[in-house]
Amino acid sequence: MATVEIEASAPMGSRMMSGNTLFHMGLEQKFADFLQKESGILFGCGYLGVLGTLSSLVQKGDTILIDRLSHASMLDGTLLASGTFRVFRHNDMQSLERHLKHSSRHRKGGVLIVTEGVFSMSGDLANLKDICSLKEQYDAQLFIDDAHGFGVMGEHGQGTASHCGVHDKVDIYFGTLSKAFASIGGIAT
Repeated sequence: MATVEIEASAPMGSRMMSGNTLFHMGLEQKFADFLQKESGILFGCGYLGVLGTLSSLVQKGDTILIDRLSHASMLDGTLLASGTFRVFRHNDMQSLERHLKHSSRHRKGGVLIVTEGVFSMSGDLANLKDICSLKEQYDAQLFIDDAHGFGVMGEHGQGTASHCGVHDKVDIYFGTLSKAFASIGGIAT
């Protein structure tokens, strides 16, 4: 597993209150490089990071398709987003495809598929290979909250998508720092 060095003594509090530092930006870039993404953004709390990411990415006219067993942070982020949403049965690719077809027929904006990498309550993995195939077929985007896979699964701990061989097909990857990294916060890349 790759090592990410951090010093957590300062600054304290939110970036809005204590400022954006080179430390913040450097750590964001280290995580982005580790996850083979162009850039990343740190959040002080994983739950709030998911809320902020989903609610800022989805605009009026967009549609979220969310797995029924997704974590509460993902459900809350979906409810805060300006778009519409539809819930597909847990890890059920026929259900997801029905919703993708419906969304394609009534499409006004983008479609974002939202799932966990490792489901927090059941411990099973998302069917990421088939989800990625469907997302490409229906020109959708994919958001994965990988709180329980980040740092432990896949190549060097890069997460569930890496473990499943579809790391390069994930559009927005969210990892929390409160599990394998034994810290606080989250990173969206």
